[in-house]
Amino acid sequence: MAKQLIIPLAICTLILSMLCAATRAETDVTLSENIHILPDGTVTPSTAPIHRNGDTYQLTNSLVYESIIIEKNNISLDGRGYTMQGNGIGKGVAAINLTCTGVTVRNFQINDYEVGILGACDGNRIVGNDFTRVHYDIAVYADNYEITQNYLNYVRIVGSNVHIYENDIQAPDYGTAFWLTNSSNIVIEANLVTFTNKTTSFISASGDNPRVFHNNFLNAGELQFSQGEFYLFDMSGFNNFEPWDNGYPSGGNYWSDYTSRYSNASTIDASGLWDTGYTLAAYFNAPLVDRYPLQNPYPIEVQALPTSSPPGIIDDSPVPSVPELSIWAIFVLLSIAGSAVLALRKVNKKPVS
Repeated sequence: MAKQLIIPLAICTLILSMLCAATRAETDVTLSENIHILPDGTVTPSTAPIHRNGDTYQLTNSLVYESIIIEKNNISLDGRGYTMQGNGIGKGVAAINLTCTGVTVRNFQINDYEVGILGACDGNRIVGNDFTRVHYDIAVYADNYEITQNYLNYVRIVGSNVHIYENDIQAPDYGTAFWLTNSSNIVIEANLVTFTNKTTSFISASGDNPRVFHNNFLNAGELQFSQGEFYLFDMSGFNNFEPWDNGYPSGGNYWSDYTSRYSNASTIDASGLWDTGYTLAAYFNAPLVDRYPLQNPYPIEVQALPTSSPPGIIDDSPVPSVPELSIWAIFVLLSIAGSAVLALRKVNKKPVS
């Protein structure tokens, strides 16, 4: 009896293992609909590669042509270095939508979207993400945000009380790093800033002048040579012209071209500040000045980019779900099982010699 059952059972096992492998492979590609983290914490669809442990949600695989819409307040969503791959700029799609408050989004690689992370509700944190070929890396249409430890090119802000600090900012060609409108109390502090010689401006803005200090402008001379007084592209809507520094003795920003522009400047005592202000722009007889430029780069550390290989494993791993088999697969398995049963019956009916 055992020998007669070996072949059908082996075939059944082989087909089942192949189907399970195919089911696992399907989780590596795009889902058929957007992912929602609902107000009650449920993730839909249930097949989405997101693992939940209380109020912490972790991506378990990369996504293609998908958006994550967060509707639950006070959670953390960790991309763990996985990639969200969009289908290009101009499609009007955001990779991650924050329709909630008290949320932290971290460690995503976001490529080829119109918007990387869209903040439509107040009070969220955006930490440690990288953006490639995205129109607006981050677009905030709300108040009370922290944006830190990201790799950025272009940020859009319409809101107040936004703190942007300790990011690596690579201003784009023919564009600006920040576009601010109807904004107030925007603080741009302690960032690493690099321009190309085709960058139009650092900030294009209307409203209140943002507070800008302790940043390292690493190749300001190149842009100053190609664009002149470039640092604010549109001053017409500004309500005030506050200096770009944090007063004395805290100081202003580090400008890589300072000594070439102000060769006669001296140190203020032992403060590490220059005694001659750095003029950024002069519009309408109201110059915009960093009164206390830093002699040396400000100590800023931006963490390395998250990698495509997730850092470590999920501590609270979910139990793998049973694969969902198609109708034809179930039919084949039932047929094989039926053949095995018939073979067993024939063996049982065989007369004893």
